[in-house]
Amino acid sequence: MNPWSIDTVIIQENVFNKVEVKLRRKLEILKIGYGNDRNADISYPTNSKISKNLTKQVNKAKSLGITVYQKEISTNSDFTPTLIIGSKVSTNNVIETLENSSAVTLVPFRFIDEAVNLANNSRQGLGVSVWCENIGLVNEVARKLNVNNVWINSHGLLSPEVPLIPFKDSGLGFFGSKFGIAEYARISPPIQRGPFELPDTYKNVEVVKNAINLGKRASSIWNKMTFLEKSLVFLQIEKLIDENKSKIISKVPDAWLVNLLQTIEGGVSVIPGIGGTLSINGFNVTSSKEPKGVLVIETRTDIDTHCWKLIIAALLEGNSVILLNESAATVSLYQDISKQFPAGVLSVLPYSLDAVKTCSLHKELDGYFSNESNIIFSLLPLSESKIFGFTSDDWEDNFRKVILVKNVWSNIGLSFQCNL
Repeated sequence: MNPWSIDTVIIQENVFNKVEVKLRRKLEILKIGYGNDRNADISYPTNSKISKNLTKQVNKAKSLGITVYQKEISTNSDFTPTLIIGSKVSTNNVIETLENSSAVTLVPFRFIDEAVNLANNSRQGLGVSVWCENIGLVNEVARKLNVNNVWINSHGLLSPEVPLIPFKDSGLGFFGSKFGIAEYARISPPIQRGPFELPDTYKNVEVVKNAINLGKRASSIWNKMTFLEKSLVFLQIEKLIDENKSKIISKVPDAWLVNLLQTIEGGVSVIPGIGGTLSINGFNVTSSKEPKGVLVIETRTDIDTHCWKLIIAALLEGNSVILLNESAATVSLYQDISKQFPAGVLSVLPYSLDAVKTCSLHKELDGYFSNESNIIFSLLPLSESKIFGFTSDDWEDNFRKVILVKNVWSNIGLSFQCNL
């Protein structure tokens, strides 16, 4: 689905009937033609799957008693612009599947939170267009929407200067702005895909599931703490390491511990600035950061591969982190460090293939990072393995990997109007 595609229009209840009538009239005068017809408002899709999706959607809507309105066309094409009125066809699903069709669903709402929940109940996460005269209400809605772009009294606006990060199932990667360039400038090792031999038995690791669930709750609290409050936690960690240095270096090399201290000190000072406001073609675009949520980071046997730059970046940006640790030398140190954070923010668990498999199947996990290809994620389809990523030695790259960006486009010069 393209960022400017529309599949659902959520309309305030007291004007729903008025908007429905106008859309019906608009559909009647809509000119449909082939791709080379310059006078056509829209053209027939060349993909037969779109027509099949439409037929399936219309039949299901009618079976549920939902009103369907279709424009009558004189050709033999299966493509028919369609309004599904009053309810989503997938209303009984927790989250609807993302399928292209030529139907637009009209849904009424009574309360603001109801409208936000309807908009968020989708696998689409590229953008939502909000039309309203009350700027305070718009700001409240924009803050609650779980999408990359919020267009205020406008629609489908994009710019190379503005970061585009597909939320949910809308895609992968980081496009636009200097962070989008970094996506292509840094080369990650290729993910090696099967065949691999895995153990026949798989044990669900309850402690991993509990850590992810606890991390989800802890992240929402940790993210609300100020940058200063988070920095003080890292100062406390430095103090902890200094006071127990002789004990720690009996298990790990002194040079490694010095590097860890330097990394902690450096992390607080290098956090990159992303966000602020740009003026683009008569619009103010305000970009703000959000943490991804709960992230798992592998710390394997070789302690030199432990990416503390990524761990620190993730924590400073408000994420919860779970370390799957395979190094016996660092277990007590990492556990002592985790105790400096609020419960659930940093968890240290033993590494195993069962633990990795549990992570790969958990729907609430927002990211999984390793310094090498992972057997479990290599066997999964791309749609399920997209949370997997590689660690990096670059500060800016690590900060980019652990955040989402929301862009709010507000009109300051052009007069966009919704003329029905």
